[in-house]
Amino acid sequence: VALLKRLPKLRRLTLGCQHVTDATLAHVVQLPQLEELSLSKTSLTPAGLSQLQKLPRLEKLTVCDNMEDAMLAGLPALTNVRILTLDHMQVTAAGLK
Repeated sequence: VALLKRLPKLRRLTLGCQHVTDATLAHVVQLPQLEELSLSKTSLTPAGLSQLQKLPRLEKLTVCDNMEDAMLAGLPALTNVRILTLDHMQVTAAGLK
């Protein structure tokens, strides 16, 4: 994660493992040029996911394998995201409202 500080021009990032936590995203949101982010099999919480609103250029977000309805609460704050992919999720129709 410390490596991310040395990559301020990074535009695309893929993170996947249970060691990716809310604390990890605190470092990710310090990447001002980030446009695409893919998260899979992480240990994120709704609060952690809502940190992504600090990424002004984030346009594409992919979240796989770790989301339930509660995680969706932070997504409406991501107003710059134009492409959202939710894959292999345990999301219900009620959660999508």
